[in-house]
Amino acid sequence: VSQSRYVKERARILRETGAKELEKFQKTQIGKVVNVIVEKDNKGKSENFLDIKIDSDGVATKEIAQVKITDFRDNILLGVKV
Repeated sequence: VSQSRYVKERARILRETGAKELEKFQKTQIGKVVNVIVEKDNKGKSENFLDIKIDSDGVATKEIAQVKITDFRDNILLGVKV
């Protein structure tokens, strides 16, 4: 096995492990209320930099909204403004 192949395999394993751990952490956020800075199209980032889609009307861009996390789908957290 060449050094290059070893490095690529190790990098692939690390990426997969990181993605699995991130998904596990995101799922632990369901039910919590977090502060989200709204960027656009009712999407924003939480204080710990997780992507969140807000399923509520009247959410303004650049607003810091309190959002209750309700679900995790397609690699994004879903929530409603409280």
